[in-house]
Amino acid sequence: PHPRSAPPREETTRPLGGLYTAGDGRHFLLALTSEHRQWPALAKAIGQPELTADPRFIDMDTRRANARALQIIFDAAFAQHPLAHWRKTLDEAGLTFGIVGTVEEAAADPQARAAGILKPMGDSTLLTVDSPFTITGENKVPANRHPEHGEHSREILLNAGYSPAEIEALHKAGTIGGP
Repeated sequence: PHPRSAPPREETTRPLGGLYTAGDGRHFLLALTSEHRQWPALAKAIGQPELTADPRFIDMDTRRANARALQIIFDAAFAQHPLAHWRKTLDEAGLTFGIVGTVEEAAADPQARAAGILKPMGDSTLLTVDSPFTITGENKVPANRHPEHGEHSREILLNAGYSPAEIEALHKAGTIGGP
């Protein structure tokens, strides 16, 4: 079978699990796994405990049937405060969520560095994500910057049997790039 793509956000049937945006534009994922315990805690955390008595959201089936309405309520509530507020509030409520980190946060993450996920690129201070693949008995090739356009053209063509004059003619004609 072919993998299914996720439906558009507006068509979700699971508003207690999904991507939301805080008031400062930062994103986080709700992933409530125990609806009977976490739904009341979430309603209270967003300052709307009365939602648990709303007939549209009284149980899992009605929440799913009215998922878009609940998602709109959550969007409005989460837009009221920055991510730092929601991180603290949701954590204190014992709710399951994850922060969508920025590139800068990922690069500075001590766990990613300690696990060897981020590696320096060549002899620079730039970082890249290490390849997750290993081959038994083989050392990984260190990450380096990509070659510039045409950087190795002359060397490759010389190895392929082209003369320096032929290569220079190709370069002047704009057929190959590089120095």
